[in-house]
Amino acid sequence: MRPAHAAMKRLGITALGVTSSVGRDAASSAASIRAGIVRPANIHEFAILDQSTQNLVPVTGHPVASLTDGFVLFGRWMQLARSTLQDLFAGKSCPGPGQTDYWNGCALLLATCIPDETTFLLPVNEVVAAIQNEIVTAIVRDLDLPIQISQTDILPFGHTSCAMALKQSLKLIGTKYKRVVVLAIDSLIDPLLLENLYACQRLKTADNPTGLVPGEAGVALLVEDESSIEQRAVTPLSWLCGLALSEPYGKSAENEQRCGQGLSQSFTKALDQVGISQFNGDLYVDLNGEEWRARHLGTALNHILHRYKGVERLPCLSVGDIGAASGALGICLAARSFVRGYARNDAAAVLSVSENLTSSCIVLRSPNNESSV
Repeated sequence: MRPAHAAMKRLGITALGVTSSVGRDAASSAASIRAGIVRPANIHEFAILDQSTQNLVPVTGHPVASLTDGFVLFGRWMQLARSTLQDLFAGKSCPGPGQTDYWNGCALLLATCIPDETTFLLPVNEVVAAIQNEIVTAIVRDLDLPIQISQTDILPFGHTSCAMALKQSLKLIGTKYKRVVVLAIDSLIDPLLLENLYACQRLKTADNPTGLVPGEAGVALLVEDESSIEQRAVTPLSWLCGLALSEPYGKSAENEQRCGQGLSQSFTKALDQVGISQFNGDLYVDLNGEEWRARHLGTALNHILHRYKGVERLPCLSVGDIGAASGALGICLAARSFVRGYARNDAAAVLSVSENLTSSCIVLRSPNNESSV
């Protein structure tokens, strides 16, 4: 018999903002990914040696053309953040920055990559401080958001950052704040980062067909509880009904064998929170071409075969590996599938695994038909 899990407080996703290589807003990005549109390009900032020709050739990636060209690391993040939040504000369900009373009751959570001293050339604690000063403070200032720095926080956990931010949102909403903006931004297109990925044999090249293709994206989610949604008389794009995270295992050969089990446990716990006995919906996963991710997902699905009849969706086929933005993009795609009516049914899930082998599962329900499972 499966252990019972208490139902989670339900939160509504009421507005979306997206910037990706296949679209500058949530609607066009989701439509492009659904249509299988791909816009790969050569990353001229980093070249590798082609063993067959002995020539230096650029790696292939999925940059946001013209928006991030010429920028590096934090510069790319800022470009993505500005564009993404502007798309969020453009939605009918999201008041603009001028609505001071509205934003006074809002927290801003920034979901980012796991800090790496080799890439950032700073100790980890200084990296987080730099993100606060050069990204969060700049966002609030440049967009004239009436949000105090005390209303912001950083969740630097890589692929599971969005799940961590939503977990924190559950604690914040209804106590200190009425709503939260989760802003997930990441870019794997940076010379130092690409050099590290190449050195670890993680990049997809002619000599390494099972590597990742680097991408970049920004995704923003406006999250509110039911009372706030009713007060504003808006219709949510989707409901966040289930959320589970595993403990970080730490990257090692032994722990890689356990990660699939952790992922299946997260999935099972999140389904139990929603009361879904068998999942038949769309499953958005962060597979990126690397074998270790495929092993984890395969192991997890094998553990839950008796409860899983869904279909896996792979956004990376269109946008590459977008790191910390991958989970939030999965939520966006699920929400748009509910709005447009092409979801398999009224339930969707987002599975993520970070480099430290933390796993997460987010279960979403359509606002149109919440009874079926």
